[in-house]
Amino acid sequence: MPASLVLIFDVLKGTLPVWASYYLGLEPFYLALVAVVACLGHMFPLFFEFSGAKP
Repeated sequence: MPASLVLIFDVLKGTLPVWASYYLGLEPFYLALVAVVACLGHMFPLFFEFSGAKP
């Protein structure tokens, strides 16, 4: 059960910014930029000082 919640919230962490940007009417270039930044933010989180999973 905890792994399922982690998976759901992990998917939502990347999906929600792109979905919100789409419904705000951003142009396709900026929508793609939001998607790339969401992906990079997932790989290099702020809480690890942008060093990836290795603090």
